[in-house]
Amino acid sequence: MIAVDAWYEWARAGDLKIPHALGHDDRSPVVLGGIWECWRSPIGDRTLTLAIVTTPAMAELATIHERMPLVLDEADWPAWLGEVDGDPIPLMRPAPAGSIAAWRVGRAVGNRRNNGAQLLAAAA
Repeated sequence: MIAVDAWYEWARAGDLKIPHALGHDDRSPVVLGGIWECWRSPIGDRTLTLAIVTTPAMAELATIHERMPLVLDEADWPAWLGEVDGDPIPLMRPAPAGSIAAWRVGRAVGNRRNNGAQLLAAAA
């Protein structure tokens, strides 16, 4: 599981790419489904890898991007982590309607050198 403030997607409008932040309306953390592995090379070097699981986008976000990260509700955490018996496959679905909001943000999010909470501010 990966906790984030939000994630970014770029909607296309002709030749323009318009950046959006996606997350909870109240700006509380969003927990994403992820998988990780520690790979050990033949000479003993270790590499940690992480992937965020994706699903088809919720209907209201599909105009921004056709897929989205798997969003896990708190009730789903034990099943995702294997702490309870059950199949995690049913968890791999789009987030419920209305649970994720999108807002336009500034173009600074497109530069990997930029970092900080100010990137989540709604664009004027």
